[in-house]
Amino acid sequence: MPTFSTVRAALLPLGFLLLAAGACTDLNETVYDEITDTNFKPGEKDLGSLVAPAYRALAGMYMGWYGIVDVAQEEPADVLVTPERVNGWWDGGVYYRQHTHSWTLDSYTFSHTWGNCFSSINDVNRVIYQIESGTIPVRNDSARAGILAELRALRAYDYALLLDDFRNVSIVTDFTAKDLPKQNTAQEVYDFVVTELTAVIPGLSKEAGVAMYGRMNRWAAEAILARVYLNAEVYVGTPAYDKVIPLTQDIIDGGKYALDPSYRTPFSVAAGPLDGGQSHEVIWAVPYDHVYLPVSNFHMKTLKPELRYVFNMDAQPWGGSAGNPQFPGLEVRDLLRRNGVVRRGLPHRPLCRGPHDAGGGAPPDWPGGCSCRARHPGEAAGVRGHQPGQGHRDRRGPHARQYLSVRLV
Repeated sequence: MPTFSTVRAALLPLGFLLLAAGACTDLNETVYDEITDTNFKPGEKDLGSLVAPAYRALAGMYMGWYGIVDVAQEEPADVLVTPERVNGWWDGGVYYRQHTHSWTLDSYTFSHTWGNCFSSINDVNRVIYQIESGTIPVRNDSARAGILAELRALRAYDYALLLDDFRNVSIVTDFTAKDLPKQNTAQEVYDFVVTELTAVIPGLSKEAGVAMYGRMNRWAAEAILARVYLNAEVYVGTPAYDKVIPLTQDIIDGGKYALDPSYRTPFSVAAGPLDGGQSHEVIWAVPYDHVYLPVSNFHMKTLKPELRYVFNMDAQPWGGSAGNPQFPGLEVRDLLRRNGVVRRGLPHRPLCRGPHDAGGGAPPDWPGGCSCRARHPGEAAGVRGHQPGQGHRDRRGPHARQYLSVRLV
């Protein structure tokens, strides 16, 4: 007579078999938390999102640590210098070598520019491959052609930077290539940049403002090509100055951009189209943002530590880079100073949040005291003692020394 244990042992395998038969016939799943090629059907409003990954390397390329502005191009030039200071900044001689052009094969600072440029190139090649293979479906032929033109222009810009910094580099356009790329000559890189930009400019958007903010449009591509022509004699030994004016004139005639009446406008917080659109001078920008793209720390590297109280900053700046005393000439410096760009002397009018500055503005012993006072009737906020950069003047004292402070805000 079978016992209960015997019956249970016989039924268990049968139960597992039935469960397996019912559970393994349909392996399809509905994905809710990921974007795939089956659940994403991009429309006109999604086109910006499709090309966004190709732009991401630009953030670190420029204002990132050891980026183009930091060491790759400005430090070796004649505008910016990062001297050794009482709070450091020798950094193993990094900035000294950049400034004196004494770098060696072991210098690692240029690797950031190299890596960011080729990272951007790889991202562009990937997105182009995804669009052309149908992985990213763009069914509107006109929109598809515009996106591909934009991506090719961005890739040409990356190669223009590599040409400017390194000359002979590898030209890679195939995302699926697996072989080690060969090194191309400076002439070949130059020809590639010129050919690509010339080919895609007619198909690029002529729009400006919010719609194309941070993206490559026709005018940005023409400005880049003009810059390449301007330096052609340095790059490949053949001048191309006659090709510059038609491009720059086309930008002017387009009516989208113009020089701002004040030098300071492009650097104001309301310059960009997303912040007020007060500047019409910047053709193409990397839209750094303290929430969505908090990559730039250049203000921390350039502002002096004591300027924390002038601008009511939460953190103390590091005070590294400064303007080269040899640039610009005295007459140009005077002109810039009259336009509020260059200030000389100790900052003495810190910004305050109220009559008593309970929010933590200037310390009691700050030279010149507090800048809080009642405004004149009709005086706008941020003006007359409350505007960043206006709290400077010539000041001499037993503990004071002159310095040249270049606004890099």
